Amino acid sequence: MKQLRGMIVRIPALLSCLVLALGLAVLPSTADARVFVGIGIPFGVPFGWYGAPYFYAPPVYAYWPPAPVYVPPPVQYVVPPAVQAAPAVQYWYYCGKPKGYYPYVKACPGGWRQVQPKPVQ
Repeated sequence: MKQLRGMIVRIPALLSCLVLALGLAVLPSTADARVFVGIGIPFGVPFGWYGAPYFYAPPVYAYWPPAPVYVPPPVQYVVPPAVQAAPAVQYWYYCGKPKGYYPYVKACPGGWRQVQPKPVQ
């Protein structure tokens, strides 16, 4: 029953489309074009109401790849060597009477004399 009802609805629609297509194919095709150019001044309407005038779209340029980016090498920090002061010269103290060096001789009545130490060989 449903199939019969669906066919009854489809047949008139198909026939009307076929008639329309045949009618359009038989009609002669005429091309007619008219152009009108005029200048209009809107009276009573503010100028800004129409918006900005229309201009052509900007030209489309070819795609260029982005410019290369220079990445500098990483910075290496070099710590300068620590400047070490020369060690202070340490002197030995020699006594003429009694003959000997401090701390072996505890007291020197004639005064102590500064002597640069000699390396042991």
